[in-house]
Amino acid sequence: MHKKRLIQSLRSIALPLAATAMIGALLAPALVQAEMYRWVDKNGVAHYGDRVPPQNARQRREVLNEYGQTVTVKEREPTAQELEAARLEREREQAEQAAAARQAQYDRSLTATYSRVEQLDAAYADRLAIVDSKLSSARSTHADIQATLAPMLERASAENPEPGLDKRIGQTRERLREQEAIISRLNSDRATLEEKRESDRARFLLLTSHGN
Repeated sequence: MHKKRLIQSLRSIALPLAATAMIGALLAPALVQAEMYRWVDKNGVAHYGDRVPPQNARQRREVLNEYGQTVTVKEREPTAQELEAARLEREREQAEQAAAARQAQYDRSLTATYSRVEQLDAAYADRLAIVDSKLSSARSTHADIQATLAPMLERASAENPEPGLDKRIGQTRERLREQEAIISRLNSDRATLEEKRESDRARFLLLTSHGN
């Protein structure tokens, strides 16, 4: 009786172990099977294998299962030129986004500062008048220096010019050059201000016409 029970117990243990071993044997090939790849070389020829040659390691390749079906795709690695082009494109997009953000901020400031185009015109007229006043003063000073220099040059051409005249002429000419530089800068400032007035005026009219 005890012997019969012992045999039945051994059978109840052995059957699950045998089933487990059989399942493990069936799964073992799949578990140890290496990945299979499909890739195309530079000549357009397709290849299959469990290893991709080094010369094709950067190429696009497909990972296949045991049935030859594509499981995943490993895309081709970009070249140095492509990486550089992508970097430049990102920088270009970032620059455009930054420019658009600056323009949007400027637009808000423009419409917050002026409610009518006449206000903008008046504001720029005041700023231009200030530059014109500075220009007038600089030109007047330049004329005075020229008037001072002229008799000096006449005396310098005489037979016996007074001592130190050459030095005073040099200093006067230096003042003249400084004043000419100021006039040139003011003229440039005025031209820039006029361009900005036209740009702001056109932008303001565009923004406010969209709002109407």
